[in-house]
Amino acid sequence: METLEKNSYKAHQEHYQNVYADPDPVVARIHNWKSDDPLSYYLHESSWKLTNELAIPFTTWLTVGDGYGADAGYLLNRGCTVTASDISATMLEAACRNGFIKDYAVENVEKISFADSSYNYVYCKESYHHFPRPFAAFYEMIRVCNKAVVIQEPIDILQTMPILLFIKNMLDRFNPNLISKLWKNRYSFETVGNFVYKVSEREFEKAAIAIGLPAIAFKGYNHAKTKKGMTDISSAKNTVAWRNILSRLGIIPYEQLSAIIFKSMPDNGLIQRLQAEGYKFIKFPVNPYLSK
Repeated sequence: METLEKNSYKAHQEHYQNVYADPDPVVARIHNWKSDDPLSYYLHESSWKLTNELAIPFTTWLTVGDGYGADAGYLLNRGCTVTASDISATMLEAACRNGFIKDYAVENVEKISFADSSYNYVYCKESYHHFPRPFAAFYEMIRVCNKAVVIQEPIDILQTMPILLFIKNMLDRFNPNLISKLWKNRYSFETVGNFVYKVSEREFEKAAIAIGLPAIAFKGYNHAKTKKGMTDISSAKNTVAWRNILSRLGIIPYEQLSAIIFKSMPDNGLIQRLQAEGYKFIKFPVNPYLSK
């Protein structure tokens, strides 16, 4: 009998080949976003550009869960050396064949085939929530990098909305299921077969310091809700700008989190550049009982 995680990865592996009989035109459309679908490109670029201070020429990157190779394509355009990876080869093979990416690998993120510290950076953009065992993937991504892992995902609002946590705690006194009537997407699943795993700063912080990593950086940002009903970049930018104001004031939470989990301590110049881009940088204390 197959385990749930094996069934999940199998469903994801078969997804593209089941949905797209001919992947080439789909991949071409994705990689021509900037000219053919500027709104879609803008939405994805809002995540990609948060890697810019790291993505300098000749740095080496592994993208994870990069189904179409679009994340790798962005990094390649910045002069990086990139291997795109996904559980399925369907789209990546087409992207490579059409010259949109240079290299790809079929990888289960829980058992990445590359050696320790093979890449400077690992980039996981909106794929973490697909993984049936996210922390198994987290440790593997840390293993194969030597500088940092970048994970970008929707935020778990329970960690950023104290009022929701207060209401949950009150309702839990009567029935722990009552909060689900208010918090409709508390447990949500995608049609491809995964639970939608949303993230928080604190969980990454704990996972990183527990294994002795030196530092972490976070930036909240908005973009996800601009997809619904938007038809042009101007409307999208106005919506994001308004949400950013409300988020900075603490009225609403940010929708997305960009987390940079450092495996080696960055230099002061990089720290300052990240802070200038709105990241908050946290240096962890050294475990006094294991550092002697």
